[in-house]
Amino acid sequence: MNNVSISTVLEKNKISSENALVFALEAQVLDPFSGSFVETVYLTNHTTDLTIEGQNYVRIPFMLDLSNEAGEVQNVSLNIEDQVGLMTPYLRQYRGLVGTQVIVKLVTVPPESTVASSVDFAEMFNVMSSSAANYVVTLELGAENPLTRACPRRTQLRDRCSHTYRSVECGYTGSMQSCDLTLNGANGCQAHNNTLRYGGSPSITVRNL
Repeated sequence: MNNVSISTVLEKNKISSENALVFALEAQVLDPFSGSFVETVYLTNHTTDLTIEGQNYVRIPFMLDLSNEAGEVQNVSLNIEDQVGLMTPYLRQYRGLVGTQVIVKLVTVPPESTVASSVDFAEMFNVMSSSAANYVVTLELGAENPLTRACPRRTQLRDRCSHTYRSVECGYTGSMQSCDLTLNGANGCQAHNNTLRYGGSPSITVRNL
């Protein structure tokens, strides 16, 4: 964690300047079933898409509420205006994105530029809870609690593959566009002729007590 807070950086940069201080987010989405990495979502609340260190960040309106910050432990409420439906599907598919790591950045953008000249601040948080209503997605961000992390990260299930479809672990490169992550299902590994890469553990037995 940084030795200074987001509020401190904002206060420090209130000196008159033509450059804009812009927030950017880097969200590393994880599959809640397997703990495996899915993808990284890059967002900025700039007026246009923004390039930061060579990576494109998509413009979407959001606000960070820093009012609950106290001492060294920072808790941040992130409110994203999601009229275009960019973030809501992630909440539905990945259990509210709870556990996702979010890097909050403050960057400097020169006038009329779409490229950030520097990253002034970066802080990593974890999504502790989330909600969505009236086209607004709210993510409560806080410091990670190591006691809440799954160990091992990959959960072994008998009837569900733990690999992300078309990932290196999955290995499928054919023409089928989706997979139901089962072994013998209508759209599972057998239908893809990819049973050797099945990420589940069919030998696990279940006893009814």
